[in-house]
Amino acid sequence: MNRTLFVDATLQGVSLGLAEIRMGTPPRFVAIGAHFDNARSTAALHSMTNTLLQTAGWDLSSLTTVVAARGPGSFTGIKVGLAFAQALANGLNDSLKLVGVSGLMALAAAGPRDCLWLLPATRHEGYAAYCRQDSLPQTLLLDATQGSLRWRDAATRHPAGSLDWVRQWHMVAAWPVATAKVPSGIEVLEFSPARITHETMMAVGDAFSDPERQHLFTVSEQVEPYYVRLSAPEERQSIVRVDHGT
Repeated sequence: MNRTLFVDATLQGVSLGLAEIRMGTPPRFVAIGAHFDNARSTAALHSMTNTLLQTAGWDLSSLTTVVAARGPGSFTGIKVGLAFAQALANGLNDSLKLVGVSGLMALAAAGPRDCLWLLPATRHEGYAAYCRQDSLPQTLLLDATQGSLRWRDAATRHPAGSLDWVRQWHMVAAWPVATAKVPSGIEVLEFSPARITHETMMAVGDAFSDPERQHLFTVSEQVEPYYVRLSAPEERQSIVRVDHGT
């Protein structure tokens, strides 16, 4: 049985969970905590971890796995969460496994097959994830700057195919610009920070204990962030590298 710490700082603030994982059976969460103040969440990570460990009656050294959310989501949050998970993995013995996962894709894999999970990135841009029957989760980019919504495949940046099969939008965070342009016949469900924290933690935990959903996870000594798109400073730096032929 794995004693697993889940770390997610990609949404609002940071959320942590401790669970006992046995492959093929539902996870048993023994402690879950969240801090929704973005400005203070980084400083709260260490104290929250210690509090959850005390609640569970576990020692830090008893952890076998750290599962860190790698995006998409907040640029700063992704970096903070991964850095914290990496520091734990480096600071403990070599037996501690570091695993990365996209919380948004885990939600899509666990949710209904006729819905999109949407997460805003800026006022007019965002991410969406879905999973059709017998397929892997897919990520889309959504642009709401024009009169209608424009969808692109996150990997190729090409226009996405028809989404006429979608019946529900699950809003991971409030997004008035996109919500105002919902096509007719679509049901919109909005989640509070506390609710989406719980939903994401449960979806990731269920996937991590499911042999058929291990494709959602990356096991590595250093988990790579999943930004989908670059931040503005990184985009400018990328252009400079291209211009210089590097």
